[in-house]
Amino acid sequence: DQAANEAEWQKTADALEAANKVFGSAKDVCTSLANKWQERKKLREEELDGMKDALKTLTSDDARALIGKAAADGPGKLDFLQVGGQKDGRQAARKAYIALRKAATHSHSTRVAAIAAKVMDNMQQKGDDSWKDDILKKIDEILTELGNNQEEDTTTYDNCKEEQHKLNL
Repeated sequence: DQAANEAEWQKTADALEAANKVFGSAKDVCTSLANKWQERKKLREEELDGMKDALKTLTSDDARALIGKAAADGPGKLDFLQVGGQKDGRQAARKAYIALRKAATHSHSTRVAAIAAKVMDNMQQKGDDSWKDDILKKIDEILTELGNNQEEDTTTYDNCKEEQHKLNL
């Protein structure tokens, strides 16, 4: 009986050791996934902040407000004359480019860097604001994709936490 009990005890100890290895492995995988998720979330937030800064610059109405104020004086009393729009348009595009470049550098995002390059290219080729629509569309596409990625990562993270809880039980 003692030999049978020792054999049963050894079998149980071996099973417990194997279960602990599986648990440790699952815990390491979940921890690694959680760390990667946190890093992706941080980079995504930095990318979104850069996009918001660029959108704020691109949709600025400072120049329009200045013209509107001058035109409000009435006909024949216009005290502001705009002789060219390139400087103001280029200034806004330059600010957008700098904000996008900064966001791309912080988040290591090639997509944002590509948009920044496109802003710079369009700024040099065109003097008007016609390029904004294309850039804003690309930014909206990236924001949508980032939102989808965040939802997918959150689901994966939640599933991993649930699996870890089951293993703990």
